[in-house]
Amino acid sequence: EDDMELEQSISEIGLLEPLTVIQKDKVYHIISGNRRFSALLRLGYKKVECRVVSDEHEIIKLIQHNKYREKSIIEKRNEIREMKNYLKSLSGKERKKFLSGRTLREYINQETELSSSILTKLNYVEKHNPQVLEDINLGLVSPNEGFQLVKSEIENRDIDTEYTVKNIESR
Repeated sequence: EDDMELEQSISEIGLLEPLTVIQKDKVYHIISGNRRFSALLRLGYKKVECRVVSDEHEIIKLIQHNKYREKSIIEKRNEIREMKNYLKSLSGKERKKFLSGRTLREYINQETELSSSILTKLNYVEKHNPQVLEDINLGLVSPNEGFQLVKSEIENRDIDTEYTVKNIESR
């Protein structure tokens, strides 16, 4: 519903806020504006206005700026990846100063409000069954249920959950 409203808004008045991207290895990665980008694609746009971020510190600032915006669990996970990549690119001295006595895990949990166990489960699901990750993103199943389902598939055992019933009915 929100995506349809966004698409309608862009259709009527255009893109008000450019996408924010960073270039890595000759490829541009969206840091902010994934929903806008999807709406633009659906509307048939071939070119999109972007703000290219070159200062890696801007990635952290942008993530912090968007901290209270409602995001999908996948968007949060993508932000975590960006944060980790950035923080790992710093020298040990720079990282220690930036983290102000916190561990990398503590910093990421504080900034994203996603526990490391949920992040681990999301990565597991993505690796073994990306469709279930999409179902998590759509809210059809919780990260824990999705993890249990994928794990049970891999271990070839039955699992008792409403999720399997929902998906049997919807597929």
